Parts: sequence; structure tokens; C-alpha cells
Amino acid sequence: MAASKKIFLSLIACILLFIGINTFYQSKKEYNSHYHFVITKIDITPTKSLEFYDVTAKVRLWNFHPFHTHNIKVNDLLYKPIHSESVYIYRNDASGKYSTLVEKLDSNGIFPSNRF
Repeated sequence: MAASKKIFLSLIACILLFIGINTFYQSKKEYNSHYHFVITKIDITPTKSLEFYDVTAKVRLWNFHPFHTHNIKVNDLLYKPIHSESVYIYRNDASGKYSTLVEKLDSNGIFPSNRF
């Protein structure tokens, strides 16, 4: 095998290893996180997934994939308990309380929670 081919394959292996480790790290970090905020802005990505913003910053979800077909709107409440495999989206009811469950997003399961 030529030296340039070995270098190329080593580079590909390193990139794939980095992607795997980063995905595991981000998934674990999100699993251990708690979210509870009102969505102030929603962006639709080129792949038709949704990106949420709270008052301070964009919130990136690694384990959950909300798409434009989900019934999620600005001013909905995004809630994820710590160590939960689900994200809940609530909407204001007539009394002004976030009591109406609009969507429940389950984890994509790339790394099962029992691995953390």
C-alpha cells in the first residue's frame, strides 16, 4: 500500500473517530441537561429541522430532531427534565398557563441513555 493511501485512510479514521467522540460527548451533555424556556425564535434549516432560541442564545438539540412538520411555534415552552429521553413542548391555554402538551420529542437513540 502506498504511503499516501495510508495517510489518507489514517486521516479518514481520525475524522470518523472525532465525529463519534464528539457526538457521544454532546449526547451525554444534553442527557444531563435541563431545559425550561419559552421559544423566542425558530429557524428552519436547509434540512427542514428546527433550531430554537431562548432570550439569550440558540439552543442546539443533539438527541432530538424537531422538524418543520411538528406543531411548534414561537412562544411555546420547551421543557426537558434532567436525565430525560424526551423533550416536551407546551402551549399557552386560555388561562395563560403552559398546560397544553403540543409535542413530545423522543431521543433519536444514537447513544442509549444507559450508556451514560
